[in-house]
Amino acid sequence: MERISSAIQYTEPYLWVAGYDGLVKCFNQDMKIMNKFDTGHSAPILDMSNTLGATVTACKDGVVKVFSPNLSAVQWNSFSLGNSASCVDYRGGVVMAGCCDSSVTFWKNTDLSI
Repeated sequence: MERISSAIQYTEPYLWVAGYDGLVKCFNQDMKIMNKFDTGHSAPILDMSNTLGATVTACKDGVVKVFSPNLSAVQWNSFSLGNSASCVDYRGGVVMAGCCDSSVTFWKNTDLSI
């Protein structure tokens, strides 16, 4: 069976799905695709966070990318961790990323160029 999604996030009224192919798709409540965009990651997305403040993706290539939180998905910034980014979250203007080596990295809103 082919794996098509690697991370999902529900932020009312949309379901955001990140794929192993580097695409993020946004579905409405009727499961109609509202938007999809290529994140530009060079490896599978392992986690994603979508809040009112930002959409953030964490990738096996060690890069975390921050996008605008709306359907237009403009990339604001990206950060290289040097190790596979396995989990990510965005709260209160802070991006938090965990790596496979058990390290955690934080970026404040001032680092995001937003």
